[in-house]
Amino acid sequence: MAAKRKSRRRRKAGLFRRCWSLIATPEGRHRLGVFTITILVLALAIGVGWGLQRLERFVRKDRSEHQTGITLRLLHQPAWMQRFGDLPQEILASAGITPDDFILDKALARRTGEKLAENPWIRRLRRVSKQPDNTLLIDCEFRRPLTAVRHQDVYYLVDDEGVRLPGVWKEHDLDSLGMKRLFGVASQPPVPGQRWEVEDLAAGLKLLLLLEPHPYYRQIHAVHVDNFSGRKDPRRAHLTLTTPHATQIRWGRAAGTEGRLELPVRGKLENLREVYEKFQTLDGPLEYIDLRDPQPRYRLRDPASPPT
Repeated sequence: MAAKRKSRRRRKAGLFRRCWSLIATPEGRHRLGVFTITILVLALAIGVGWGLQRLERFVRKDRSEHQTGITLRLLHQPAWMQRFGDLPQEILASAGITPDDFILDKALARRTGEKLAENPWIRRLRRVSKQPDNTLLIDCEFRRPLTAVRHQDVYYLVDDEGVRLPGVWKEHDLDSLGMKRLFGVASQPPVPGQRWEVEDLAAGLKLLLLLEPHPYYRQIHAVHVDNFSGRKDPRRAHLTLTTPHATQIRWGRAAGTEGRLELPVRGKLENLREVYEKFQTLDGPLEYIDLRDPQPRYRLRDPASPPT
């Protein structure tokens, strides 16, 4: 046993002397340095790989949590929008938020704003801002529908600039929306978001905007532009209005085109005010009102023929 222990000690000593001889020379020390650096580089690479895996798992978890929490909210919704039911939700849906989006994405607000700016209901996008509670606030100016233009058997909504808004509407839809009708536009409607650039429609819109501030505006049911510029009969009023009970209000030429042939806009508005104050209404008892002359002309209905 003692001989075996001495033999093992001699082998260990010999191994130690051989290792020492390897590093005792400059060449040996160089090899040891290369070996050490290699081990350190490998250890660093393994550590970096492990760290990146941990970071990726963290980012995935964080992204998943923020994906499910994104909400969008429209600021400054006008009162008229309440009559259009799900319109706010339809506008927000056009923002294009998907399950792959997350609130920490630096480009999210910009990308959302670009998509919303394409929606015809939005006149101008002011700002899209991110909030700490995973909410996107949408601040924009909306296009208010001014009238419903009839073409064939359906209606198309347009704003005060003549821009067509989305949707195709039936007659029974318009009363709940509180929309004035506009009849007689001769051209085809454009696609939503495009301006319906025709003179007869522009004249009808201008007339509605002139009447809108006045108390009798609520009794205006429709504007008729079928005889615009006298294209059907130059002797008839070029533009007319009707009330819910079919009183015809003969406005005349389009605003700004009266020349010396008719009373200007101010005079026509004064005539309409005079009749309204006298009867406390423009509807019901009157068969027609003609505003084109210096003094308003009108005719009362035959009591035997009640308004329709």
